[in-house]
Amino acid sequence: SRALLLPYLLALAIITGFGDAIQTVTFDEKEDPLEFVRRHARAAQTPVLIKNAPTKAWRAMKWTPQLLAHSEAKTVTLPIKNSTKRVFHMGCCLLHRVPLAHFIQRCFETEKQHSPDDSPYEYVYFSGPLHIFGRSLATDVSIRMLDMGEVSSKSAYAKEHGGSLKANVWMGKQGVVTPPHYDEMHNFFVQIHGSKTFTLFPPSAWDTLQLYPKSHHQHRNVRVDLEAKDSLKEAVNAIPGALKVVLTPGSLLYLPPMWFHRVESNSASISVNVWSASQKVAAISEAWSDEFPVQSGWQITKMVSVSAAFVRQAAVKVFGSKQKAGVFFDKLMKGRFAGGHDKGADDYDMTSTCSIEVHPEAEEIKQHRSYIEEVEKESPSFLAQAKVTVQDLELWCGFVDEHEKISVKYSGKLASRFGKNPDGMVEILFGNYVEDIAAQVVGFDRADEFVSDCLRKPLLHGFPKKVA
Repeated sequence: SRALLLPYLLALAIITGFGDAIQTVTFDEKEDPLEFVRRHARAAQTPVLIKNAPTKAWRAMKWTPQLLAHSEAKTVTLPIKNSTKRVFHMGCCLLHRVPLAHFIQRCFETEKQHSPDDSPYEYVYFSGPLHIFGRSLATDVSIRMLDMGEVSSKSAYAKEHGGSLKANVWMGKQGVVTPPHYDEMHNFFVQIHGSKTFTLFPPSAWDTLQLYPKSHHQHRNVRVDLEAKDSLKEAVNAIPGALKVVLTPGSLLYLPPMWFHRVESNSASISVNVWSASQKVAAISEAWSDEFPVQSGWQITKMVSVSAAFVRQAAVKVFGSKQKAGVFFDKLMKGRFAGGHDKGADDYDMTSTCSIEVHPEAEEIKQHRSYIEEVEKESPSFLAQAKVTVQDLELWCGFVDEHEKISVKYSGKLASRFGKNPDGMVEILFGNYVEDIAAQVVGFDRADEFVSDCLRKPLLHGFPKKVA
């Protein structure tokens, strides 16, 4: 019968996934858990499913809705989201604060009387740091077991990102979807209660999936609508390396940094994930602190020209030729800005939602708005500081021998941060860096124009005019 087949199909999915086969390893209890995890994660180029996972020793593996509802943490107030729509993207909803016991009732108990086929159906969702549950539950998770140990907790990277080792709890009703996105850190995902389906795409698919710009409130999220009819299935079949895997209680899934993942709850579920900082990502991130080849007091035309030359030269070194660097910037335009600048469309608005509905007072939207306002106030673009306007930015980015020579020594150091023949992960990070430089030079609202006119066009088509 269908009911009898379901457990078998779920088990089969855990082992093989859908689409490409997911790499699977089995923990040998004779081995040290931490060394086992580190060895397999460091060797992995793709996600890994760990069977007989060492996390089975966590006390958290005994968590059930009933246990949590009657635990010492039952009165802890959780910031939750609720909606009649199942996809909980950034800024979708206002946060409501309710006691843990109340959330458990709304998330798990009502599922017995209602299903997503009912209308209206309330989806509820919680995602938050483990520590907010208090010591009684936080100590049920041994996060050190999943510490890659690559980045010091005292490093600048850790301070900027809120730590080098972090644990998060996820709870949601049947049907809840976390939209596809990437994380910079190693990601270990442990399924505690219920079932979830992960749809995974490699970092190299960034231009196909299309990312929101770095300054957008949906940064790190996929812009292609994978919730449209059959689009997710088509993406899995079309993108090399795509995976689909079902997790059940006890499953431990490792995701390398920058892998895209969409997560759907097949039933009301409880999960814990641990993020551990990546040494490779942290090392590349030092590029943002390196000296920039522009000096105060220069004419604005020189600032723009030197900045453009600096990025172009670095890109040529990273990608190996002007043509390859130009192709990268072309993909960046099409993948993050939809190529709108050359098609006569309005300039991409970083505050727009691109078909995603957001609540203007949602916490994430307000934080993003404050961030943009703070940056524009504390570190205005070169154009804003010069208090000038320019209609044709392309004429300011032209070839000038002096400007090319100024940026040479700086571009070499930048290129060394990213290395040669970059993979998808490095391409994403290089794109982030380029967008930040563009915003610093010409402002958030003209970043796409800088990428198109000062980087892509000169490398692919040369300069239309020489600028004196």
